[in-house]
Amino acid sequence: MKNFIYGDFESKFERSVFKKIPGKAPELIFFTLAGKEVERLNIERFSREDLNKMMSAKGIPRKPGQGDAPSHDEV
Repeated sequence: MKNFIYGDFESKFERSVFKKIPGKAPELIFFTLAGKEVERLNIERFSREDLNKMMSAKGIPRKPGQGDAPSHDEV
């Protein structure tokens, strides 16, 4: 989980921001483009691989050059 947060989260995924809150369990919080919170997940029990798969499954785009996900321009 720490490898995902410090190694993948902000560097591989678009529109992702990490904020450390001391004493609080790590969570992924998903928002609409308008800024409305739609889901909040405690990620303590997930592996780095699981978290990367989850981000892709939730439709969070990868930054260019960060994996084999198609770009938005592809049909």
